[in-house]
Amino acid sequence: MTDKIVRAVYYLTSQKPAAVILLLVGIFFLSLGAFYNVEVKNELETGLKDPVAKKNLQIYQQKFGKDNQVQIAYSIDEINRGTLLELFNLRNALLKNVEIKQVISIFDLMPEFNNSQQLENYLKDFRLDNLRNLLSQNENLGSFFVSKDFKAFQLIVIPNKLLLNYEKTFYQAINKTLHSFFTKQPVHAYGFVYYQQRFFEFIEKNNKFFLSLSLILCSIAAWFLFPDLPVLLLILFAVILPVVLTFAMYFYNGNKINIFTSPIIPFALVITLNEIIYLVSFFKRKIPAKLTYQDLHQQNFYQLIKPCFLTSLTTIIGFLSLIRSPSDNIKLFASYTSLACLTAFITTFALVFSFLRLYRPKFTGDDKKHSSTRLARSILEEIFKHNKRIILIAIASTLIALPLVYNYQSRNALTDIFSKSDNLAKSYSFFSTKFSSPKQVYLMLSPAEELDNKFLEKVASFQQELMNLEKIDAAFSIVDLIKAFTKNFSGTARIPQNFALTESIMAFFERQGLTEMFVAPDMKSILIRLSISETDDFKIIKLGKVIETIANNSFGKQTEFCLTGEIYSQALMQKDILSSIGGSFLMALLVISLLFLFIFKSIYITVAGLFVNFFPILISY
Repeated sequence: MTDKIVRAVYYLTSQKPAAVILLLVGIFFLSLGAFYNVEVKNELETGLKDPVAKKNLQIYQQKFGKDNQVQIAYSIDEINRGTLLELFNLRNALLKNVEIKQVISIFDLMPEFNNSQQLENYLKDFRLDNLRNLLSQNENLGSFFVSKDFKAFQLIVIPNKLLLNYEKTFYQAINKTLHSFFTKQPVHAYGFVYYQQRFFEFIEKNNKFFLSLSLILCSIAAWFLFPDLPVLLLILFAVILPVVLTFAMYFYNGNKINIFTSPIIPFALVITLNEIIYLVSFFKRKIPAKLTYQDLHQQNFYQLIKPCFLTSLTTIIGFLSLIRSPSDNIKLFASYTSLACLTAFITTFALVFSFLRLYRPKFTGDDKKHSSTRLARSILEEIFKHNKRIILIAIASTLIALPLVYNYQSRNALTDIFSKSDNLAKSYSFFSTKFSSPKQVYLMLSPAEELDNKFLEKVASFQQELMNLEKIDAAFSIVDLIKAFTKNFSGTARIPQNFALTESIMAFFERQGLTEMFVAPDMKSILIRLSISETDDFKIIKLGKVIETIANNSFGKQTEFCLTGEIYSQALMQKDILSSIGGSFLMALLVISLLFLFIFKSIYITVAGLFVNFFPILISY
């Protein structure tokens, strides 16, 4: 049956080459229509599979919304009339964007001003002194808007969630405003949604750069190896074809590009380029006198189809092993990268052999005169002189690589993703130095009874205990707002004995949009926002367990609590994904080993083949 399929394919490529080429070109142009409306899917937490964590995240989002606030901060000389007017103008500039719903700043502690002139008239010297005293006396509230050294301002920006694809437009609106407002002075922005969009921007730019560079390098490599213009055009088209076909099917099935599926493009390019250069290189040799070009064409086809199919099959098995991942997006990546491998195998064989049936390359039969062939031959001769040394170096490199692979699989910090010179990493450092860490996890508390002052007193004591933990920079809750209010009016930071007064204070802050950050609309849950000076996902999870232990000791069974939020959920997701890689790797190793044993009937060849396949993977990883 297999031989019949191979003969049928060869018949088409040798007897109907023009029809095959036209068919592939037609499919290519039809597939381009799938790229008319390319959409990006921005949900990083879709990989979260822990049912409890997933339920907690959903409850948090229902009660408090998504973690979409963005913090903006910049340095000042001091708090004076001029710097406050500049801050007021920045706030107004941000609010002019329809993508921005609200800006929370130091002005939420003052009367409302319609314009900068009203503010300038209000800012008398004694009021500036009163403001400085208020900020210094209310440490938690003060550090929320102004740095501890009074040398930086901070604003909290809330998006307009009613807009379509608001995360991306929100991110763009912030950047556009900041770039126009601050032409020379550095300004910093951070927040989960900002980090998320910056990450996708990073991926998008890298993919565009990689695609452009790939095409240039493909052209140079193809011309160096095969100096023939039609062959160069063939290679470039054959490299792009599987990528286009794969993503046409990807979009046709209603999928969107996301952080996990975007690498399909570079993978497909590398796989296809490797295969096509391998195929075309077989035509770059001197044809024996008794062998015609047509015989060479047929001989190459039958010699190459089996090893190329085996290579494609092992690659497909490797990617399909990722199906074990808990992330739906990684499963999607595994499925479509495997499809790209299969598409590359089919289209490359059909296109190359159809084209080279119609066109005989100029380099055929003239390989000895070409410098690249001589160079390649001389390199191989040098390599084969040192077989034992090369094998020993390869084994030693593998042994060294294994602990490094394990080390990197058990960490995922901000600086493992972005370089220290990246603006996002610089912003994180600025916030951590001047305010508290912008990276926050949330502890959601739901008392068994109604919310009351006794419960809030427990929250206050719990926050003090949390502040003793090394990696917690700050803990904010409704308690801090209540204490700031009473400190301002009575001189003592405390929670009122009368809960009706507490509710009045919460209503006061509700008008300014602050209460909703800490108390659910049903008044049955509160949120403690914990700023953590830890960016490594694995260490965040360990810290979370410590926080939950303290919460259990502080509140007991009378209060339901859970650690949640996008950042904590993302950490859990990363742990699930990375912990499944080892199992996927072993599964791929087992299946490919069985395949090699079945085909080659030799343990020695199987071991050698596995080593050659997995050695570059380990070293690269």
